[in-house]
Amino acid sequence: MLKVLEKLESFKRLEEDVVKKSLPLVVTGVGEMGKALVVKSLCEKFNKKALFITTQRAKLEWERRFMSLFNSVVSLQERENPFVVSFAKSRDSEINRMEQFVKIFEDGFDVLILSSQNLFEKYTNLKFGYIHLTEGLDIQLEILIEKLLKFGYERVKTVEKKGQFSQKGGIVDIYPVASRYPVRVEFFGDTIDTIRFFDVETQKSFERIDSVKIYKAIEWDLEEDFSEGFKRVKEDYKKMKLKLKEDGRKNLEESFREVVEELQLNVERLYPYYYQQFFSVVDIFDECLVFVDEYNQVYSSLKASEQEIQEMFSDLLEKGFVLPKMAECYFTMSEVLEKLSSSIILQTFVSVVKELELKDIISFNFLREIPSYNGQKEILIDDLKYYMSKGYTINIFAGSRTSLEDLADALLREDIQFSEAEEPEVERTGVYLIARSIEKGIEVQDLKWVYLSFFHLEKKKESETKKRVKSKKDAFYTIEDLKPGDFVVHRTYGIGKFLGFEKITVEGTTKEYVKLEYANSSYLYVPTTNLDMIEKYIGTDDVQPKLSRLGSQEWQKQKQKVRKSLEIVAKDLVELYAKRQLGQGFKFSKDTVWQKEFEEKFPYTETEGQLQAIEEIKRDMESEKPMDRILCGDVGYGKTEVAMRAAFKAVMDSKQVAVLVPTTILAQQHYMTFSARMKDFPVTIEVLSRLKSETQQKKIIKGLRKGTIDIVIGTHRLLSSDVKFKDLGLLIIDEEHKFGVEAKEKIKKLKTNVDVLTLTATPIPRTLNMALLGIRDLSVIEDPPEDRFPVQTFVLEYNERIIKEAILKEISRGGQVFYLYNRVKDIQEVAAKLQNLVGDSVKIACAHGQMEEEELEEVLIDFIEGRYDVLVCTTIIESGVDMPNVNTLIVEDSDRLGLAQLYQLRGRVGRSSRLAYAYFTFRKDKVLSEQAQKRLAAIKEFTELGSGFKIAMRDLEIRGAGSIVGKLQHGHINSVGYDMYIRLLSEEIRRLKGENVQPEIEPQIDIKVSAFISSSYIDDEKERINMYKKISSIESKNDVNDIYDELIDRFGDVPKEVDNLIKVAYLKCLCKKAGIISVLQLQEGLFKLQFLNREMLEAAKERFLQKGLSCSQNKDDTLQVLVANNWLDTLVALLEDLEQKSF
Repeated sequence: MLKVLEKLESFKRLEEDVVKKSLPLVVTGVGEMGKALVVKSLCEKFNKKALFITTQRAKLEWERRFMSLFNSVVSLQERENPFVVSFAKSRDSEINRMEQFVKIFEDGFDVLILSSQNLFEKYTNLKFGYIHLTEGLDIQLEILIEKLLKFGYERVKTVEKKGQFSQKGGIVDIYPVASRYPVRVEFFGDTIDTIRFFDVETQKSFERIDSVKIYKAIEWDLEEDFSEGFKRVKEDYKKMKLKLKEDGRKNLEESFREVVEELQLNVERLYPYYYQQFFSVVDIFDECLVFVDEYNQVYSSLKASEQEIQEMFSDLLEKGFVLPKMAECYFTMSEVLEKLSSSIILQTFVSVVKELELKDIISFNFLREIPSYNGQKEILIDDLKYYMSKGYTINIFAGSRTSLEDLADALLREDIQFSEAEEPEVERTGVYLIARSIEKGIEVQDLKWVYLSFFHLEKKKESETKKRVKSKKDAFYTIEDLKPGDFVVHRTYGIGKFLGFEKITVEGTTKEYVKLEYANSSYLYVPTTNLDMIEKYIGTDDVQPKLSRLGSQEWQKQKQKVRKSLEIVAKDLVELYAKRQLGQGFKFSKDTVWQKEFEEKFPYTETEGQLQAIEEIKRDMESEKPMDRILCGDVGYGKTEVAMRAAFKAVMDSKQVAVLVPTTILAQQHYMTFSARMKDFPVTIEVLSRLKSETQQKKIIKGLRKGTIDIVIGTHRLLSSDVKFKDLGLLIIDEEHKFGVEAKEKIKKLKTNVDVLTLTATPIPRTLNMALLGIRDLSVIEDPPEDRFPVQTFVLEYNERIIKEAILKEISRGGQVFYLYNRVKDIQEVAAKLQNLVGDSVKIACAHGQMEEEELEEVLIDFIEGRYDVLVCTTIIESGVDMPNVNTLIVEDSDRLGLAQLYQLRGRVGRSSRLAYAYFTFRKDKVLSEQAQKRLAAIKEFTELGSGFKIAMRDLEIRGAGSIVGKLQHGHINSVGYDMYIRLLSEEIRRLKGENVQPEIEPQIDIKVSAFISSSYIDDEKERINMYKKISSIESKNDVNDIYDELIDRFGDVPKEVDNLIKVAYLKCLCKKAGIISVLQLQEGLFKLQFLNREMLEAAKERFLQKGLSCSQNKDDTLQVLVANNWLDTLVALLEDLEQKSF
């Protein structure tokens, strides 16, 4: 492009101005693509990088645009507001910024995109240090830990997030900023012995590396002397304390007492007290060319931000939440404008530039933008012939290799000569095809030169994370949150209450037991090697379960009763499977060129789960059997994209597609998504619901009958008898469990010999998933999309100024806000109060469950379509619609809501690549109950993506099981607990499928060895329980080896008592396989074994005698065996031998 522009007088003048530093100047007459090309050409000409300043709302759009022209584009995230007071805040925002700085300083950038808010931010010299750790490096462990703390790393027990580290003896786990994985650094004395990557989920190492760079996890330099800063804080604190009233003094103390006592720095809020010299981002990158996009919009945004900052500061100062010098956290407007005095301003139209003295105004009116043809070959060819007749040099950006080949075929059919090119042609006339993509075309009439965009594909951000397959075993283990007082289910003894762990020493051997309480104050001590027999009790409601009675048949009878009720459920499923095997469906063709182009236009990198699901669905569609597949994945994990690809595939074979959804709002939303995604292809999409007029509905029904409509999206209106299809090929059902019984019956009829894809956001329990293999085809998307951040969570006292700032900040970046107030009677008053607070420019709507259904749908659709900025609502938003543009949630009186509810609500935001915010507020001066405090503090813990917060997760799993097996019998679930219910159902299905289901044995092992995990070896209680659970679940020699590897990897050498514990657990596993129900140690090396039956006993006796062991059969049909030295290992080897002789 530079070669083309250099021929133009306007560009030559622009070059001269830049060389002479005759700035600021304005370039006018350029559209979006023109601006991008001017930036690209000037950077190329002067071999410089660019700072590009725009409004916060436009940053994402510019990032996408520049990505098709430059290799490295960074959009700098805004710093969190230092005035906002919160006591629960996720650090992800800060870590994300630090990762951007790593990219900026280490990898470099071509364009750094800044918002007007970024210009107010103050930086110290941004010393960008790192610690370079290598194998064999001599460094004292204490010095490394001190350095990590100075680098802003947080010390924790278990490393789960970036910016954390933990130490267990000579092993230090660190999750470095900008690293794909956390690292485990193992010391030998004061030398680094090994460095390994480890997996956050399993905490196991998987790859040894030579070295790692540990970058800073905080912007500020913590290696300074802060004594003078502390003095300044204390002086202002004392003065403020004298000025403020009682409430203000209380706020002041709560906010700054720990800083005054020098217990913490709070540097991210108090930096004006600690540092003397500050720079702006423009100062730091003073070698770059500075561009300002649409100056007046940036100016207005700066003005509004400064006013907001000043008002907020005055208000918070009066209330004691900030100290006076914090007013200097930001640059002033005049300081910012001074930094723009050397900028190049890019404007589409000529307009007055305020407060800057311009040196030149240059017009680029000769650049004409041409919209992308989006794959429409006929129109492109018509225009192409016109440009050829005028003797133009024509460069066509095809979008991709697939699109280029498609277009080349069309040009050959029209006898149009062309050449393929790697780079655009500048000099020679002719037609040149390039397999890359640009957003829009551009024409320079004076030079008879044109760029055309045949197909615009947004450049996908490359995913850094290399995916690794997780084993089923890993996925099964989750850290159990067992707390004393929790109800548990023991598979043999029934429902009891967990009282904790207890060490018991008998005759010099110590073991640890789980103490459970049963009915009539009776107690059961369960060896930790049998922890796999215990599950946390989960019912379908909050009613406390009845404790089982030990020594009675009550529990067995209860299980039998549930088994009986499950026979029908399991029978239905197995019959359904048999019918499907006989069905004959339509065999869809392989993917077409358009299918590939459609898939390439997806602007994100597909997750591994999405790709797997797409492959499975296409395989089903291309087979002769009718598809009946469930696609399961968390909300926002990309199920709709997968469904759209299946729908598009069906349309390519001239089949119709029906998408059935439970609500009108969801229908409207899917319609918008499908239409936007398929707009470049000749696919006719309609939505059929009550919101359409009678005439419109008739027209759509006629179109379906005639086959002029390809895809119809609708509610149960689609199931009406007047709706007939010309040739239905695919039925997509979203959240089937939300339809009523009558609707489900009609769906069954519609399903006959049609491919069916059912989408569900509720997780399917793993145990059930396994049992249903082959009965219902299941695709699961388990990984969140790239660029998805955990929601930034604040828990704070209600403060109008902060609420106002949160709403305006979201709106300023083009987003929307949920404001949750859960009382209908005065919700209108709250909305009015909010309107008063934020001003009339913000459009506010109300939504609650007591509104008329049509009125409610209308409000929600208007909100989805962006006609309102804020939705004041009750918990009706808890589940359902996906609104990626809503990225701030404010909850009033959050202490009144349950934990699972809070988790679900927070899942309503953070559905896009934007950072989302949740503010959980409680009333000023309200004394929170202990429960409420615990709930709000717990929110801090579940900020991670897919953290699968246990309560919400299990509640969803119960619904998920319902979506597969039909209506679940809640009474039966409550009587045995959810896990036992699913286990019994799985057994019943396996039995009906003809599998051999053996009764479960729980061998009793009573041998004289100390076997436990001491807290000096694993100090974190959760980790200890989790490790006990893993050890008790040993099923093979491989599991034993895995556990030894994990313990050595994570905690160092295995102590003797832990070694014994593993061997006893393995012994239990071998006993199950050999049919041994108890092992009793009579004396050193002498054991009594009891078998499940006489046949097993005889076989074992014969084998022991063959091996030359002393063994005899007792009258009670037990076997007495004498084992030589090192008897525990010998006993394990004996039983391994028995297993190999295939019991």
